[in-house]
Amino acid sequence: MPVFLSLICAMAWGGQALFLKASMAKADIRHVVFLTLLINCLTVFLWMAFSGRLTFFKGVDDPSFIHFMIAGAFNYFLGRWLYYDSIRMIGPTKATAISSSYPVASLLFAFLLLEERLSMKRYLGIGLTLLGMYLLFVRRRG
Repeated sequence: MPVFLSLICAMAWGGQALFLKASMAKADIRHVVFLTLLINCLTVFLWMAFSGRLTFFKGVDDPSFIHFMIAGAFNYFLGRWLYYDSIRMIGPTKATAISSSYPVASLLFAFLLLEERLSMKRYLGIGLTLLGMYLLFVRRRG
């Protein structure tokens, strides 16, 4: 079941890039970011309200709340803004492929900031991801 859910997630995220590309031709990027965030917030709020889980702040301590705020700023504001702009500039295929390489950044941050050790499989994964991005931008000659 988790693999199935992950595949559905991948299809939803892949599909969103096409909708964004089709709708952003004349839209101000600030409006696009605001509207998508507003829809996300309303959807999550309604889901929590109908499931009786609006009391979730009770179990969150202050340091965790600050970390969630920082993560939200990186993901839902900065990341989304840059992702949407890149879709506009280089198209959904390349923008999605590049932005989907975020696990490489996560591994590098974990290595540099948290002093986590990287296994050979992770080094291989980083290398293959970087190779894939390189091949995406290489133009065939001939």
